[in-house]
Amino acid sequence: MLLLPRPRRFGKSLNLSMLRYFFEKNEDDNSNLFSDLKIANTGSRYLEKMGQFPVINLDFKGSRANNWELALQRLKRTISVEFQRHSYLLESDNLLDYEKEEYKNIMALKAEQTAYEFALENLSRYLKEYYQQNVIILIDEYDEAVQAAYLNNYYDQMLM
Repeated sequence: MLLLPRPRRFGKSLNLSMLRYFFEKNEDDNSNLFSDLKIANTGSRYLEKMGQFPVINLDFKGSRANNWELALQRLKRTISVEFQRHSYLLESDNLLDYEKEEYKNIMALKAEQTAYEFALENLSRYLKEYYQQNVIILIDEYDEAVQAAYLNNYYDQMLM
């Protein structure tokens, strides 16, 4: 795990975006994004990792709220969007029927709260099984929701 606690406007979001485009395994060839950069001249040690990993990308920007109920809905929506991005998993045989049902409920914002509490763990497991490869998890603006919870007196609920 790597935590990048840098000041505002320091390029954290840009760095996470770059990491996603470099590592993410998908149908798009993103090598052109890096062709004029120093990493293109490093040889196979780094370049062989390009496009080789499943990536979970969560951006909690916009999850700030003045009460717990609204914050929870915004957090659920962020998780739902990432599940939708990986909806191809529903077509695989890797997920059991009940897992597919919960997956669909998360995408539709109809799942129980505990499903969202375990969503990141489950999605990373599903992706690892599907790709037979470790998963990279990128989380941006992780502190926005927690800071809002502290300032609006629902901090204890946020941390549960």
